[in-house]
Amino acid sequence: MSGYDNLTNTVAPIEYGVPVRSPGACSLYAGRDAVGNSCLYGVMGQETESGALFLLRIDPGTGAVERFDAPQGYNGCRSALWSDRWNRLFMYANICEHVNADHIRLGSGLLVFDPLVSEIVEIATPGQSNEESLSAISIAESPDGAFRISGTVAEPIDRLPAAASMPTLPDGSTYRFLDGHAEMRHTYRHVGVTTPQGELRILKLDYQANGTAIYLVRNGPDGRLYGSSVLPLHFFACDTDGANMVDYGAASTASGEVYSMDHMDRKIYFCSYTRYIGGL
Repeated sequence: MSGYDNLTNTVAPIEYGVPVRSPGACSLYAGRDAVGNSCLYGVMGQETESGALFLLRIDPGTGAVERFDAPQGYNGCRSALWSDRWNRLFMYANICEHVNADHIRLGSGLLVFDPLVSEIVEIATPGQSNEESLSAISIAESPDGAFRISGTVAEPIDRLPAAASMPTLPDGSTYRFLDGHAEMRHTYRHVGVTTPQGELRILKLDYQANGTAIYLVRNGPDGRLYGSSVLPLHFFACDTDGANMVDYGAASTASGEVYSMDHMDRKIYFCSYTRYIGGL
């Protein structure tokens, strides 16, 4: 975040620092590392102009992490799949990139992470841009019954198969982010691993996120600056010179951003917008 000082009659930016570093739209997948050991993969999205999707490889025993960055432009992942057959993690990711002042690139692409080379590679390039039309697809239950897609053919079936069970680690343990919701500030720093016997082990993840895009900044009743980040919605404050920066975390169960803010009687009031769910 930066600001401009009109008193100096210059246009040199004043660097305030990074108010919010929490990622958003994060998910966990069980997989294996380069030598076949069991691990967890955390797909971590960030809302920035250049895109900042990254992957964490997590040791389920110690919580130690390794970080791998996606190609530029990707900022989030809609879904991912670990393939035991190919020993790779496939990610259906979205892209929103400011290519230059007159052009943005929008769309979705397919990324793959191969533990043997420790690199995220783009294998299907997004083709959507601001010069092309955008469309929405509505997915609803067909009045003609249920179908199974085989290649490019829809084959009628009498009934749907049973839902797949929740994925687990090889020993049957389940896993989830313990702080990936508004009540826990959308921090994505703690993973809970629960054994089949019901024992909970908490992994604390030590990593550095790039920073999340800022949507709104304005003066508060005390002369400080207040603002909101985007996906996740974090409320932050700092002095007008950038000192005493505080990230208050999620200030609303809506995880989009604060789009309107004002103050009265030394209290701040704001309206928040829920997250956008695209491609569903």
